[in-house]
Amino acid sequence: SISANTGSHSPPAAPVASTSSKYFKKAEKLFSIATMKFEECLELRPDDCEVYFNFGNALYRRARMHERCRSYNTAMELCTLCCERYLSALNIKLNYYDALYNCGSVVHFLTTIPQLDSKDTEILFIVNCYLEVFKKVALRYGGTERFKLDPVLSLLHSRRETIQRRAIHVINSLSNDGKDAIQREAYRAIKSLLANPTTRRMMNEELEEDDWSKYASQIVRTIGTANKWVDDEDEGGKVTL
Repeated sequence: SISANTGSHSPPAAPVASTSSKYFKKAEKLFSIATMKFEECLELRPDDCEVYFNFGNALYRRARMHERCRSYNTAMELCTLCCERYLSALNIKLNYYDALYNCGSVVHFLTTIPQLDSKDTEILFIVNCYLEVFKKVALRYGGTERFKLDPVLSLLHSRRETIQRRAIHVINSLSNDGKDAIQREAYRAIKSLLANPTTRRMMNEELEEDDWSKYASQIVRTIGTANKWVDDEDEGGKVTL
């Protein structure tokens, strides 16, 4: 049977174990059985987003177990499969927020493992796929208060500058094209980005010289709007990097 959807934005990690321990071997056997059952279920219900979502949760727990046992390559492979399942759920139901946020947690997890530095190309591909889907969901459903920019903001803390730049690009895009709640969040984020020398440099370097004057006037408008919206809110609502 499929585990119930708990609605958690961060699936819990599996217990720590050594790959040679009986507990690890037992867990691997159970995860293998679960994988087989989920695949069988998908053959019967290929359009059920809940199956993909819970399959993704199981893969993430298995990936965390391997990461804690220092099986980093296996952990990355499982996280890749996990993201594919979450994105499949979103392909069926675009406003499946739990799948969107869980996938964001997995993407963030991948970017924080130092031992995967040699996998930059693969990780950047996963990040790009996720950010494209996030942007698509945000543009369609970002007007609701329930929609949060947190998964993209978390990527600003990545140790990889290329990933930080991708996150900045999405935030800037949503500040222009987003609506209501998500646009206000994007404005708050931009205000913090401009106050930080490192992220301000990255924003500037993304621009072509001929677009600078146009962008500069846009930033002036952005700061004015951000000040108007943000200053009216509690300090706790501000984004800090």
